Amino acid sequence: MSARPATRRAQTNLPAAATSFVGRRADLAALGARFDEGRLVTIVGPGGMGKTSLALQFARDQLAAYTSKHGGGVWLSDLTEARSASDVVASVAAALGASLSGLESERALADAVGRAMARRGRVLVILDNFDRLTAQAASTVAGWLAAAPSARVLVTSRVPLGLAGELLWPLSPLPADEAVALFARRVREVQPTYDAGAALHEVQQIVDAIDRMPLAIELAATRMAVFSSRELRARLDRPLEILASEREHERHGSMRRTVLDSVELLSPSARRLFALAASLRNGFTLEAAEAILGGIAMPREDVLGALSTLVRGSLLRMTAQPGDVARYAFFETIRDVAEELLASEPSRAALAPGLVRYYAGLCAAHARDEAPRASDLDALARELENLLAAHPQAIAIGHASDALTIALGLEPLLSARGLSRLRARMFDDTLAALAAARETDPVRLAEAHLARGLAHRELGEASPARGDFEQALALAREADQPGLAATALMRLGGISDTIGDTEEARGRLAEALVLLESTPRGSLRTLREAEAFLRIGHAHRREGDLDRARAAIVESIARYRRLGRDEGLASAIYELAVIAIFAERYEDAFALFEEGFRVARRGGIPVMTAALKTARGCLLQDVGRLDEALEHHADAARIFRELGSRFREASALYYLATTYLERGDAAEAEAILERAIERVEGVGAPRYEALMASCSGCALVLLGRHEAAERAIRRAESACARVRNEPALACNVGVLRLALTLGSGTERDPASVLARAGALVAAHGSDDSRFALRALRLVARGAPSVGDALVVTEGGASFAVPGGSGPVSLPERSPLRRILEHLARRRIEAPGEAVTIDDVIRVGWPGEKIGAEAALNRAYVALAALRKKGLRGVLVSADGGYALSRAIVVRMEIKGR
Repeated sequence: MSARPATRRAQTNLPAAATSFVGRRADLAALGARFDEGRLVTIVGPGGMGKTSLALQFARDQLAAYTSKHGGGVWLSDLTEARSASDVVASVAAALGASLSGLESERALADAVGRAMARRGRVLVILDNFDRLTAQAASTVAGWLAAAPSARVLVTSRVPLGLAGELLWPLSPLPADEAVALFARRVREVQPTYDAGAALHEVQQIVDAIDRMPLAIELAATRMAVFSSRELRARLDRPLEILASEREHERHGSMRRTVLDSVELLSPSARRLFALAASLRNGFTLEAAEAILGGIAMPREDVLGALSTLVRGSLLRMTAQPGDVARYAFFETIRDVAEELLASEPSRAALAPGLVRYYAGLCAAHARDEAPRASDLDALARELENLLAAHPQAIAIGHASDALTIALGLEPLLSARGLSRLRARMFDDTLAALAAARETDPVRLAEAHLARGLAHRELGEASPARGDFEQALALAREADQPGLAATALMRLGGISDTIGDTEEARGRLAEALVLLESTPRGSLRTLREAEAFLRIGHAHRREGDLDRARAAIVESIARYRRLGRDEGLASAIYELAVIAIFAERYEDAFALFEEGFRVARRGGIPVMTAALKTARGCLLQDVGRLDEALEHHADAARIFRELGSRFREASALYYLATTYLERGDAAEAEAILERAIERVEGVGAPRYEALMASCSGCALVLLGRHEAAERAIRRAESACARVRNEPALACNVGVLRLALTLGSGTERDPASVLARAGALVAAHGSDDSRFALRALRLVARGAPSVGDALVVTEGGASFAVPGGSGPVSLPERSPLRRILEHLARRRIEAPGEAVTIDDVIRVGWPGEKIGAEAALNRAYVALAALRKKGLRGVLVSADGGYALSRAIVVRMEIKGR
């Protein structure tokens, strides 16, 4: 960037804009407001944040105001190469056209510039890149402002000048929409036909991965000359390798060079702290930095000053939420530079013991003898990245006890977020480390087994879960710990419930409550009682004793509310809502679900959000709102799949299948049930095995496959026999057995069959039994029409839309066939998930090497062709990709079936 020399008639030396300016409207307005408050404004921010671009755009916007009515103009001084006060004076003098001839002393030179500025009256001076010159600010900028009372000075710098009256404007990353717009604008400079909207989800990921920093966005955009959006996003895991231009050695030629320029301004000790701070994940506190880095990077008492230097130099961000302490974080592109420097820092190996000790202590402080409160979990959530990094380090340096403390501290937080696979791995590693360390403390070992068992249970792995709970019970009894033994009994009761023995479950839970009476009163006992009552209520509800179920759940809710435990409270509200559904108290159920969703959102508990969606979907089915029910079940299945909760996903898929069956598409219901049965296999949940098999039997009856239906109903009856004392389940299976007898012609009086089934359901009402009655009515009316389904033949050879004139054939060996089949299978197998444009390209032209732009064009043409051929309104944009609308049934016609 070079400014034009001033002439007597000129009113500015601003360079012409080389590229269009995108966004920053809020910042431009804020700068104007800052100048209403004072005469010296400094835009501060890390290199690459767009300080210079913003200052120049502000200057251009203000040009008319500073040149009209005898104004003195707008003047730019680029101080990139300046290193002394003399350099600053010479640069500003040249910008203003001030003569310095005959002057020798530094003071005289500076005063001459001040007089030149004063002669211009109302003038705006931009001092760009003052980073290395803050020590000279007092002898230059301060004097000029005093000499020229009508002058305004706008500075860009990575650090404040530190002058009296200086007003700062810290520059933040671009807002998301402006970042996307800048990326699209710059990509179109190398790809004129680029359509960011078609790859919006990927573009959003790209700009987020590079912190929405303007320079990083501009550098990334140049790579779109050789990458697709998907390829670029995949390579941004290490952004510094991508964010460079052919002029990498220049000041803004790469993000690495830009950050290193700032690092070079630091003292040796501050540079060491900058590197070592990369061992902490984003969002660390001063206390953590002092405890972990103090004594290694520098004396502990000097850490605060060094952190302040890094913040002032825009190498660290400081944030402070209400009620929280200040936290420090890197931008990711800056972190990458810090990690490179950390790799060559000799003292980095000395950090691990202090890091492990600090974060283990943090976990211990929030989970001593009492149950952790919501505030404890919030505090640990803020340190989640650091805790997850500290756990393997504890194991690596042989601190198994600290590893267990960290794992136990994380367990309730990871449970609330549905991260069960991560929990299972973490406790596998912890128990292996404890064994290697020959840990013999039975209490600590019991706690580890209880936590791992919970993770296994959530993953649908009943056998290892039972093993862990039994081991925990034995250890708790050995240690004479009744509270811990009660917890193990409750978890074993949950396993008994899952395998269908509610009587055994209640026995274990009653024993647990007796043990709890001998433990000290307090929040931990209250929490354990809340769980026991929740499980007792669940067992009573399964047995059809709704009054006792409701009473137990009310006790549970009261305790969870008292403790402020959102995860347990959401679970208990869910259970109370299901009881209301069983009792056909639909208004109560809807109100309870609304509260449950609020609690789950407040606590950030996706697993309970999905569970509530499933149950509310069942309620919607009960009241005949099938389209809404389908949306709920599809969303729940997607969330559970993302969380890795196989058992819960299978449950959501089962209810999704029942909705399709009620909508009149037995074939799609049967296809979904096949996947649900596959996921529940090995879980040891005969209740769901029975429900899925009985529903499958009904679907097969409607499809006219009576022998297969008989086999399915027998499987359902066998599974139901393993479930003790659940009359609503037996009712469901019995009613769908009647559906088979009616559909196969064994029974020929539909009215009589429906009357018997209705009496049975009236005696054992639940959402499952009432669904069976509705399914029986479908059979009684005869096989329903599937004319409201989109039917796609195997291989995508043709399709038929509801209400269409007939099948639409697609050309042989056409990519349209492959794309349509993929869309249909995704719609059936993963309802709610979109197909990305990159997936469309991969499926449509497998193995072909196509340029990115040509591939995108092909994909858009193919999608447009499918819509033109009859899928308009059915093939929709969704979640950054494309999908077949969930408002319509999709059925695959398989050859030979």
